[in-house]
Amino acid sequence: MPLLLIALAASLWHAVPRAGDRFSPDLVEVEIGGGYLIPRNYIVNNAPSAEDPELVTMRALWPGLEPLTEANAHLWERRLAERQIHIAILERPRDGHRQLLGLIRNLRLLLDLELKPEPNDFGLMRYSYRLQRRFVPIETSYRAPDGSPVVLKCNDATESVKRNFAFEQICIVEYQLRDGAGLYYRFFIVNLAQWREIDQAVRGLVDGFRRVERR
Repeated sequence: MPLLLIALAASLWHAVPRAGDRFSPDLVEVEIGGGYLIPRNYIVNNAPSAEDPELVTMRALWPGLEPLTEANAHLWERRLAERQIHIAILERPRDGHRQLLGLIRNLRLLLDLELKPEPNDFGLMRYSYRLQRRFVPIETSYRAPDGSPVVLKCNDATESVKRNFAFEQICIVEYQLRDGAGLYYRFFIVNLAQWREIDQAVRGLVDGFRRVERR
């Protein structure tokens, strides 16, 4: 077998767990940030992409953030808005608050439009422009681990998209963790009322995966 094909096969074996392993709770070592030990049945993919040289993508069921098991595998066979949450740990952190500030700045400079927050339900303030939706906690003390405000990006879609596709609005949260890695997760907007519980649970789950160095 050519060396290129051997290398490709090896990378795919590392990136995607074999079918028989996908329910395994065995720990997989992930060298991102300070390092993580993640049960295999949380992991969807552990391979680089063009945008993120190092990342691991995971899935969990809400509430409780259960990993994949033989008993709940059917809940991933189709889109299940009330239950499914996707999570990633990234080598290159993304900053949802910085993205919001960029949107505000660009609208002011390019359109002379002052984007201001409006009261919303669930303890959130909403920034809205066309299909752009950003939500920020009213409670200013609620912060990401790096001290920046937590921002939920829940963009809408056009009426045409909604007519022609099975569109389910999602919310994306991105911020830096205390070890320098980036946290990304997304959930469906039907669970927006539980945004705080979801954020605390996802953050706690990922913190629990952090590798503790032996002394």
